Order: sequence, then structure tokens, then C-alpha cells
Amino acid sequence: MYLPYMYGRQFELLAIRMMLKDERDRGGLLPLIEPLMARPDDLKRCIALCAKADQSLALVVNPEKHQLKTAAAQQAWLQEFGSTISSSPLVIPTLICRTDDVRTDVTNFLASYPDQEVAVVHPGKRLSGADVQWLGRTSTIRWHIVMTDKVPQARWQQFPVDKLILLRDCFVKQERNADYLGQEFFTDAHHRVPHDAAGIGDHLCIGSQFKKGGSTPHAVAIHATYVEPENRDVWVEHFVSTDVTKDEGDVASKFVDAARKLTRAVHARPTEFGDNRALREYGQMAKAAAYRGLGINKQLQMVHHICLMMDVLEGRL
Repeated sequence: MYLPYMYGRQFELLAIRMMLKDERDRGGLLPLIEPLMARPDDLKRCIALCAKADQSLALVVNPEKHQLKTAAAQQAWLQEFGSTISSSPLVIPTLICRTDDVRTDVTNFLASYPDQEVAVVHPGKRLSGADVQWLGRTSTIRWHIVMTDKVPQARWQQFPVDKLILLRDCFVKQERNADYLGQEFFTDAHHRVPHDAAGIGDHLCIGSQFKKGGSTPHAVAIHATYVEPENRDVWVEHFVSTDVTKDEGDVASKFVDAARKLTRAVHARPTEFGDNRALREYGQMAKAAAYRGLGINKQLQMVHHICLMMDVLEGRL
């Protein structure tokens, strides 16, 4: 199982929708969305399309970031989405445990969704061995999603393996696109599946830090994961436009430059990057010197990463 952790921004929802047309078996894919936006239209549309394509989604029911950081906004959002969550069999209600009173929080959560399988995210609050045993016995909790950089291994190993998803933000965020250099290690967590866990998750090649859209970037970067051939670990390579100055060049030409660098690497190392629609679209845009916006760039990075992680977990790479 692979779980990409998303925030419901437009380019993320478009990445999910793009995956619905992918030829891969999506039975091992579970996107998790922690909504940031108060307006529900795009998310509702994505959920409806996923339902038609028989694609499950995990949806956080207690979001608290960005437009949903106030109690009033959270209540309004839940009122708007309550019926959608309860009536959609492919939507898995998901609780982020943010207090130390895990049992009370989970008990109240389960009472709200008595007829559905649910998921619980464990972000590092106090979790005793007795808590883990109680949670593991609760049959309607289908997935325990554990942030492994916040929860000790000795604790998360007590969860039932067939319910455990190991989540970690593997992307090292830089302040500027120009600061990304070369290649760096991303994850080796896939080696734990299926012996230690049923699946793994990450924040893709975007990272967990939420940042509002800013000014025009000085450089354009494409972050593409690949399989390191010796140990079969996943690494990320940063393809950054040669021009990284503010007042020279334009975003479109910088994107094409970065896309051409990526395309050359993919052609030279096809067994490391694999093959998917996102990489093919990068190749087409590089050849045609076409630019469709920075949102599309993020969308394609995410689709490539999702495809690569699915291929790694299912033995195709």
C-alpha cells in the first residue's frame, strides 16, 4: 500500500484525477487528504470522480490548517462535508490524534462513523503500550498511519502489521529553487513492506510544509524520484534551470530548460525512473518548448512520484 499525503490543493486533486486514468492497478494506492481550503467544490468533484473509478480516498475529518484553522471554519466545513463522508463507501474517514487522550478522541470519532472503516493518524502525541493494544483490537480501524519521525519504533511496531502504514516527510525543503543541488536520498521504507508494515506514505516531492503562493520564482525546479540501482533505495534528483537569476529569462524558458534536463536523464537511465504518463508529458513539453504553468509542473512531479512508488512496492522497478 502506498499513501501519498496531500492537502487538497488544486494541483494535488488534479494529480489524483490524472492517476484515475493510469493503466496501473490502483488497489494498492490510498491518497490521504488533509483539507486546507474552505471551499468544497474541487474536493467534492474529485471524490465523485474517484467513486466512479472505484478509487478509495482517506479524508481527514478534523483539519485545522490554513482556511480551516478556526473552530467556526472547521464546523462549517464538516457540516458541508458530513453527508459526503458518510454516504461515500470509498471515502475512509480519518482522524488525526492531536491530544494525549487518545482513547477518548478515537471513541468519539468511531461513534460518528459507526458503519464505516476508518483510519487514524498518529502524529507523535503520547501513546502508551496499552493504548496501542486497545487501538489494535478495534476492528473498524482499518489503518493506523504512524509518523515514524515522531513515534518511537518500539511503539509503532506494536500495531498489527496488516493495519500499519509508516508515514514520513522525506523531502528536504529549501528556501529557494536555486538551492536544490543534484541528488539526495529520499527513502528506504519500502524495504519494510510487507514484513514490518502493510504500506508506507510520504508527502511526495512537495514536502509537508504548507506555503502560500509567492512571487515569480528566480529558478524552476523539477524534483524527480528514481530507484538507486545498487541498494534499490529511492532517491530524488533535482533538475534546476540553468538560469537562476531574478531579472534574466522568463519562467517558461526556465521550465523548458529544467524539463529538458529531466528528459535527458530519463532517457539515459530508464530503469531508474521507470515509465509513466507524467514523464512522457515532460518529454513532450521539452521537445515542443511548451509551458503550461507551475501548477502543472507540481502536478506532474506528484504523478511521477506516485507511479514510481507504486512500481517499487509492486516489484516493477
